[in-house]
Amino acid sequence: MDTLLFPCSLLLFFQCALSSKNPISSTWVGRSVYFVVTDRFASSNPSLPPCIDSKEWCGGNFDGLISRLPYIKDMGFDAVWITPPVKQVGWRDDYNGTGYHGYWAGEFTEVDEHLGGEEGLRRLADELHRMDMKLMVDVVANHVGPVHGAEDVGKFKGVLGREDGGQYNKLGMVEGESLDDYIKGPPGPPNAMTDAGDGCWPYYDFEEGVCDRTVVEGGWFGDLGDLNQTDVQVREYLLDWISWMQETFDVDGFRLDTALYIPRDFLDSFQDSAGVYIVGEVVTYNFTLHASYQQHLTGVLNFPMTERLGEVFNGSMLDFGDLYSESRKAAYSDRSLLGNFVDNHDGERFLRKVGFDVGLLKNALALTMLEEGIPIVYYGTENEGVAGNEDNRVGMWKYGYDGGTEVGEMMREMNAMRRKYGLGFGGEHAETEMEVLGVEDNWFVFSRGGLVAFINNVGRGKGGGKMCFGNVEWGEGLKVVYGEGGVEEGEGGVGVCVVVEDKGDPVVAARWW
Repeated sequence: MDTLLFPCSLLLFFQCALSSKNPISSTWVGRSVYFVVTDRFASSNPSLPPCIDSKEWCGGNFDGLISRLPYIKDMGFDAVWITPPVKQVGWRDDYNGTGYHGYWAGEFTEVDEHLGGEEGLRRLADELHRMDMKLMVDVVANHVGPVHGAEDVGKFKGVLGREDGGQYNKLGMVEGESLDDYIKGPPGPPNAMTDAGDGCWPYYDFEEGVCDRTVVEGGWFGDLGDLNQTDVQVREYLLDWISWMQETFDVDGFRLDTALYIPRDFLDSFQDSAGVYIVGEVVTYNFTLHASYQQHLTGVLNFPMTERLGEVFNGSMLDFGDLYSESRKAAYSDRSLLGNFVDNHDGERFLRKVGFDVGLLKNALALTMLEEGIPIVYYGTENEGVAGNEDNRVGMWKYGYDGGTEVGEMMREMNAMRRKYGLGFGGEHAETEMEVLGVEDNWFVFSRGGLVAFINNVGRGKGGGKMCFGNVEWGEGLKVVYGEGGVEEGEGGVGVCVVVEDKGDPVVAARWW
């Protein structure tokens, strides 16, 4: 019998049954992810001083992270995303400092000793798997570290250090111009953010010619040496590397940095070589363009919606309703594989965006953790000292590891609810999309599985309030399973009314418990 005729072989039957849309990603549907900047989360050195310079290596490492895995798991997370572990360039960028964050590769096939090297990464993977948790590794295939001239090119090894410079994109290089002159400029290497057209950010409207895709995919990302994936040696190097990473460290999934700037045919090959779930960073507000990248990668980080949560929770929930309607019209191949978040390492912390209002943070987290897709929480969100810090990559050890905070307890309860009501990994509603039941200026109400979530942006200490929704069926009743408010049958038996207390916390009710 030729098993290739069947969508699922016997060995893969259970995976396919769990996620018939995308068997390769079945182990990620319903997961809840905690994202750490490895150098800043935890250290194996108990006497490590506070991290006082945000541009330097601070001493966090794999063994430190391993020691804190019980802390992460206790809050209900079953996957950890780490920043890129590959060896970083040994030189500094004039403005941004060192490559402590992992996004400035110097050699892809080595693991940085600052973090604990190959053995440390293996220990981390083994311990995560022993605890029945998954490992997501951040990777960069668009560029290497800062390259300020031909002298820096010579510091790389092998394919990355070729003297001819063919490993880099060289858009705009004129005949007779040396590699050194091209890199140093002026005008310097084309920058994908500025030279591709004023109409690029944030919608990247390629169809009307206001944004040049050739520059976006082939231009340099600032002073970071932009890799030429059409070069045979570079292409093979990167594809062999990602396969090696997955096999050597038993990686369960990857997050792909700057995916929007990588040629799409290479993304196809990269996904195939990885052989596991990849969630791509595609930073745009253009839902159609964003959804198109799920034709090349299994998942995409949900930037068009979650990047705008700050303005929604500072403004009107009606805007989020409009965003969600627009998102539903886009041709995503599998919404359960979108990565949802309230903030990340590249922008201001959400708590600061909303004026340090913990009630608004909790509502945004409830939305992120209960809607369809994979919730991703940035390290320290549970700790106000970290979540409210001006430095969005602050060393966490100064502030401690207390999962019993108000936000920590909230995330624990949300993750438990996800499992109990079938939204978590293996649950019957892990792939169920949410149904919007009501949208008002201060409210967004949706159901998913047996849960009905009443999300508000009233804010803490604003007096709370009551709102009724005619589209929410009372049925046999709703029991509040999270929040200090109440839910009751609407007047005359029509719809339901929800009461939110002065803290302005989200209210979640269940149809069965």
